[in-house]
Amino acid sequence: MPHSILRKLGIEGATLLLVDVTAQGVIELRPVGAFPVETYSDARLKEFEVANRLTSAEKALLAKAFRRN
Repeated sequence: MPHSILRKLGIEGATLLLVDVTAQGVIELRPVGAFPVETYSDARLKEFEVANRLTSAEKALLAKAFRRN
């Protein structure tokens, strides 16, 4: 795509664009974000579970809060 058109659209640098064509044949360009996907081992998942485990006191506090509602 010519830089002059990108500038008119306010698109700078290496912006990723999603290209779509409507039923009427109109080409649409939309900026998108790309994010890396992280995969975790079973051991790492276990670490998350342990770190997120509630204490007895926290569980009691939550139970009390939910009983009020």
